[in-house]
Amino acid sequence: TLHPKRKTNDAEDSIFCHIDSFDKKTHFSSILSQNRTVYEQSGKTKLIRALYILVGSNPYKLLKQGFRDVADELQTFETLDRKQIPSMADDFGWCTWDAFYSDVTPEGVVDGVTKLREAGIQPRTVIIDDGWQDVTPLKVKHQQSTLAKITNGGGNKNPVTSSIRSFFKRSIVALIGSFFSNASKVIAAYYDRIVKNAKYDSIPNRIWRKLSSTVLKGELYNYFENETDFARQLNGFLPNVKFRGFEVQKSSNDAEKQSTNESAIGRTAEDIGEVESNNGLRNLVSTLKNDLGVKRVLCWHALHGYWRGVSPFLANTIKHQQVGNVMFDRNTSSTPPINTERSAVSPSDSIPEHSEHLLRVEPIISWDSVSLFGVGLLSSRADLRTFYQRLHSPLKDAGVDGVKIDVQSGVAAVGGGSGGGPHLADLYTETMENSVKQHFASISTAVINQNNVDNEAINCINCMSHSTENIYRYKHTSIIRASDDFYPSRPYSHTVHLINVAYNSLFLREVCLPDWDMFQSLHPSASLHAAARAIGGCPVYVSDKPGNHDPELLKKLVFKDGSVPRASQSGVPTRDCLFSNVGEDGVTALKVFNWNSYKNRDLGKVVGSGVIAAFNVQGVMWDFERRKNHVQDPSKPILPVDATIRPRDVESFNNGENAAKGPFIAYGCQSRTFRVLDTLDSEISLKLGHREWDIFTIAPINQKYGLSFAPIGLGDMLNPSGAIVATNSLISAHDGDEKGSGQDSDLPTRIKVEIWSRGSGRFLAYSSNCPSKVIVHTESEPETSNELSFDYDTKKGMLGFPLPEEKNEPHKIVIVWDTTRLLQ
Repeated sequence: TLHPKRKTNDAEDSIFCHIDSFDKKTHFSSILSQNRTVYEQSGKTKLIRALYILVGSNPYKLLKQGFRDVADELQTFETLDRKQIPSMADDFGWCTWDAFYSDVTPEGVVDGVTKLREAGIQPRTVIIDDGWQDVTPLKVKHQQSTLAKITNGGGNKNPVTSSIRSFFKRSIVALIGSFFSNASKVIAAYYDRIVKNAKYDSIPNRIWRKLSSTVLKGELYNYFENETDFARQLNGFLPNVKFRGFEVQKSSNDAEKQSTNESAIGRTAEDIGEVESNNGLRNLVSTLKNDLGVKRVLCWHALHGYWRGVSPFLANTIKHQQVGNVMFDRNTSSTPPINTERSAVSPSDSIPEHSEHLLRVEPIISWDSVSLFGVGLLSSRADLRTFYQRLHSPLKDAGVDGVKIDVQSGVAAVGGGSGGGPHLADLYTETMENSVKQHFASISTAVINQNNVDNEAINCINCMSHSTENIYRYKHTSIIRASDDFYPSRPYSHTVHLINVAYNSLFLREVCLPDWDMFQSLHPSASLHAAARAIGGCPVYVSDKPGNHDPELLKKLVFKDGSVPRASQSGVPTRDCLFSNVGEDGVTALKVFNWNSYKNRDLGKVVGSGVIAAFNVQGVMWDFERRKNHVQDPSKPILPVDATIRPRDVESFNNGENAAKGPFIAYGCQSRTFRVLDTLDSEISLKLGHREWDIFTIAPINQKYGLSFAPIGLGDMLNPSGAIVATNSLISAHDGDEKGSGQDSDLPTRIKVEIWSRGSGRFLAYSSNCPSKVIVHTESEPETSNELSFDYDTKKGMLGFPLPEEKNEPHKIVIVWDTTRLLQ
C-alpha cells in the first residue's frame, strides 16, 4: 500500500509515496521487470511490493528530493550534498590501465609521468591500476600460443583489454577451434550465430551452459588462466615481485638485480618480509612525489581483493581472524547471521547462484570464470575488517593516498546461495568504507561543508558499482564511475560512452560525483572525450601510453600546474533531450548543461555562468535484446543534426538565487560564436556533423551606469569560465571619485570591475563599451601590477587580453572605463 508523505514546492500536484513498514535490517533489493512485476532478491527470489514515487514538474529537483527522501528512509547511504568531494577531483591525473594493462611496472609508471611532464602537462594524481598485486596463479610470460594468435588476430594486443563479454562474443571461435579440430567450425558457428544472442533458459542457452560446465570447462580455465586475469585470486596483501624489486633496481648493479629478482620469484611477500616487500612501492611513491611533482597516488583493487576474490592460501595468512570462502548450506534459505565473528576456512571456492533476473539481463555470466570456477569471498564483518586492514595499511605505509575499488557489483551479483547480493554488498561496502575513511581521508578538504556537515572527503573511486545494492550503501565515499570502460580499440564505443555517462549521471550525481572515466589524448575520439570531460564536471585523467600525447588538446583541459577548471556540478542532459534517443533517432543532438560557480565579493554571494555542450553522437546504441552495441548500417552516412542553444537550457537560470531573465552573452569555444542573447528563450542554431561538438559559455550580462559587462574566461580552454574564481560588481574606480558633470550627475568619472582568474592565455569578456585600460596583478603583490594590451571588437562587444603565467595565486584583473567615453 502506498501512503502520501509530503508535497513538494515544484508543482501543486506533486506527491511523494512510500512504504511505511520497511524493515531496515532486512537485506533485499527490488527489480522492476518489463512486465511491471516487482521482485525481491534475498538469497531466493519471490514477489513483494516495494515502490517509491515522487511526482512533479522539475525532473532535476525530483531526483534530488527523491534521493534525499530514500536516504532518510533507508539510512544506508548519504546523498552527495551531505558529503565532501576530495580535492583530487580538481587535479589532472594519469592512470596506468590503457598504457600497460596488468603488465604495469614501476619503471613504466615513472616513464609515463615523465613523458607527460616533458609534453608540458603535470599529472597531480597517478592511479596504479591492475597489475601491482600478489595474485595466483602467477602470470607467466610465454610464447604466444596458437589460440592467442587467433584470438588477437595475430597481433600483440594484451588479451585483458577485452572483457569477459568481448571474449565470449568475439573470441569464442578461436577458443573452440583450438581443441575441436574438424568440428570446431560447426560448433563455433553455432555459438556465434545462435548461442551468444540466445535468451536465458532457451534451448541453445541450456545446451551451452551444460557444455561449458562439462566438456569445455578445462579449456575454458586454461584460457582464463593464460590469456586473461579473470581466473586469478589475491594471494598476498603486499605488492608483487615487479614492485618489490624497484628499490633494488635503483641501488644495485645488474648482477644483484638479476639475483634478487630470480630469488623473489615463487615467494610470497610475507616470505620475504613485509618491510622489504613494501620498499619498492614506497620508493616508487616517493619518486613520483619528490621528483615528478605528483601530489597523490592511488592503487587499484577489487572490492573482494581480485577478480576471483581471495585464494585459500591467503585465508591461512590471517593470524587472529580467519578468512574463508563463503560456503553456506544451499538446502536452507535462511540468511547467515550478519555479525558472525568467525568463518570457517573452506578448501574450495563458492560457486555463485545467480538470480534469475541477472541471468535474463546477461545470460553469458553462466559461463564466466567466477560462475565456472568459483570465487573466494569472506563471510563476516570481523573477517572483512581484518582483510581491509591488511590490504590498506601497507598501502598507506608506502605513502599511497587512496584507492580505486573495482568489481563492486560483481560481489553483489554472486550473492545467490551466499546470503544474497544485498547481504554481501552490506558486508563488503560498509567495511570497505570504514577502512578507506580510516586510511585514505583527504585531510586537506576535511572541513565543514556548506550544509554544516562534518564529513571528511575520501580518496576513493568506486567502479563497476551500478547495482542498487552498491549505490544505496555509500555513506562516506563520494566518487563513482559513471559508465563502462573507455575502450581505445573499439571505435563504435565512444559515442555510446558519452550517452551513457551523461544519462547515468542524472541518478548517480545525487549519491556520488560521477567519474566519466579516463581517455587517451592521442586517439581518433580524443577531442570528443575531452569535450565531454569539460562539460561533465568530473575528474579529468588520461591513460596515455608514455610519449603518446596530444599536449595542445590537454592544455585546453588542464592548467600548467596540473589543476583543472572543473565545472561546479555534474553535467546532465538538458530537458529537450531528456527522453530522446540521441544515439539512434537520427535527428537529436545530445545536449548537456553545467554551471561554473564563483563568488561576487562585494555582494557576498555565489554567482556564476552556465555551460551547454552539444554533440552529434548518432549511429550507435545499445541493443538490449542482443546485449551489444547496435551499429547503424555503415553504408549509410550518419547525417548532421540540428541543435539549438538557449540560456533556458541551464536550469540555474530558471529558478533559485541565480535566476536570470537576460540579457546573456554566449561564447562557443569550437565555433568561436560570440553573441548577445536577449532572453532565456533566445537561441543559437548550429548544425553538427557526426561526432562534431561545441561548448557554449552562457554568462549573464551585468548592467550599471549605462555600461553592460560579463566575464567569459579563458577563451582557449574548453570550459572558459571554469577559470574564474571571483568577481566584483561594476563600481566606481575610486571611492572618492567626484561625480561627473555630464548627462548623468550620479555617474562617476571612472568605472571598474575586478575579476580573479586562474590560468594563463587569452581572457575574453563582453563589454558594451571599450575600456580605457586593463590591469593585472596578484592579491598579495598589488605593487607589481602590469597594464595589459587588449583588443576590442566594437560590433560584437568582445574584449580580449592575454593573461601571463600565474604566480602561485589567481590573477586579479582590473578593467577600467572612462565615463567621458561612455557619454560620447
